[in-house]
Amino acid sequence: MNRTSLFIALALTFAAGPAFASSASAAAAPQTFVAVADAGATTTATRGAYVAFAQPYSAGTGYGWEVAGVKPAGALTALGGSSIPAGATTSGGHPILGGGRTALLLFRAAAPGRATVTLVLRRPWEKNVKPAQSAVFHVVIR
Repeated sequence: MNRTSLFIALALTFAAGPAFASSASAAAAPQTFVAVADAGATTTATRGAYVAFAQPYSAGTGYGWEVAGVKPAGALTALGGSSIPAGATTSGGHPILGGGRTALLLFRAAAPGRATVTLVLRRPWEKNVKPAQSAVFHVVIR
């Protein structure tokens, strides 16, 4: 399974909830999901687990979540990122253009120990501007 397919499968797993998570494809690897409420807290993942950080943002503003750093290097392996609509839809059931979205940033727990992940909310073209927001996550890898 390539990284894109894996990320889509994990995103669907997290979006669909526990019923989908119990399927054979989702159960192939241990999973840990870190949501926005977990910023600043410590979560635990087993080595080899997928850790997905989810952060809400407004798509129409030009801002997006980026990984500013992972310490120590090698503790978590970045696999990619994507975003999904945050729930608001038109009367036809389609996501509202420029509306709320949730950024999903996927990592794999690579080495036992403690890791810190810093995410920043910024516009990609604004290079010398302080991020609008930041979130720090702590992961203990066993």
